[in-house]
Amino acid sequence: MIFFLLANCSFLKAQNLAAIENKVISIYRNIDSLRYLKEVVPHQIVNDSLQYLNKELIKYLLDVCALYPEMLKYDFTKLKKEIGFAVPVSQDNKLRIYSWHNAFWGDKAGCNSVVQYKTADGCAAENLRASSDSNSKLCLFFYEIHDYQIKNNRTVYLISAECSGSDSEITNMLKTFEIEKGTLLQNIPFFKGQNETFTGVSISYDRSLMSDTIFDANGKRRINIMLPSFVFSPFKGKTLYVPLLSKGAKNHQYIVYKFDGNQFVRDKYLVDKITF
Repeated sequence: MIFFLLANCSFLKAQNLAAIENKVISIYRNIDSLRYLKEVVPHQIVNDSLQYLNKELIKYLLDVCALYPEMLKYDFTKLKKEIGFAVPVSQDNKLRIYSWHNAFWGDKAGCNSVVQYKTADGCAAENLRASSDSNSKLCLFFYEIHDYQIKNNRTVYLISAECSGSDSEITNMLKTFEIEKGTLLQNIPFFKGQNETFTGVSISYDRSLMSDTIFDANGKRRINIMLPSFVFSPFKGKTLYVPLLSKGAKNHQYIVYKFDGNQFVRDKYLVDKITF
């Protein structure tokens, strides 16, 4: 009987998570569909609808993320296939971000993101946009999370994100997060340069000029310089290559940082190519 109850509970949780995934997809598809109506429907009507739907999706995710810690481990197979929506999760399944393009255009174009993280008694959720600049262009699209175990049994999450400043300019950055006593902290000192320690790295560039792709010996695409612009080596992310730019274009030179077990330390100022 106990086994039956446990199995039935697991089945109901799986059903709930699948229903949550379908609900998120449904709202997001309504958002995404409106971007194609701007030429045939008055802009104010589209804007009002987009504002309502984006707020609805933020509120829904905040509600369910706080109620369902199991979402941290759920695969979200269907949601991952939605263009313009990312659900990166940390390797330890303690932090996940739900990030999507808001389908606005012009000055209001940007992204929304809800972060879910593990706490002692379950999990919590926050609207990441609420903690950033009110200008929607500065709202980030988060798409990748790397875990780093450092001294004192701490875990720092290095998160890849991007934002667009214009139709051609794009900024890629690495941001740092940490969960401490059930509280989500941002901007953790994690990079050491020659004379200072800093909390993240960012570069801005002309997207039309960043198109290099590196292939390995078998012809398989290994690294795309365009996204992400911060290139992790294939060796467990211990080496970070930050492209240098000349007039908005990559110039095939990189600043190299290496993880020393506690932070990324600048190893070389310039290298002319990436070696595996």
